[in-house]
Amino acid sequence: MPINDNDPMTRLQQCIPVVIAQHKVEAGENLYKIARDQLVAERTACSDTYVQPTDADIRAKMLDLQKINGISNPNKIWTGQTIRFFRPPSS
Repeated sequence: MPINDNDPMTRLQQCIPVVIAQHKVEAGENLYKIARDQLVAERTACSDTYVQPTDADIRAKMLDLQKINGISNPNKIWTGQTIRFFRPPSS
């Protein structure tokens, strides 16, 4: 099956996140919000067509963030904590 470069999901998959970035947790944030914001940033950077992340997408990203950061309980993050993640390279 040929690759369709016009398909937003295909383009998103081609934009492989390779840069390690950090986010300092601010008051009122939780891992769900951080995961959602990261997905939005990735999809905005990698696609001309924005695709709204689903709850399942966000929860999968939360699991990724937990693994990368050694977080056993996603409800136990604190203000000032540094969360590392991979992000698409700047164009």
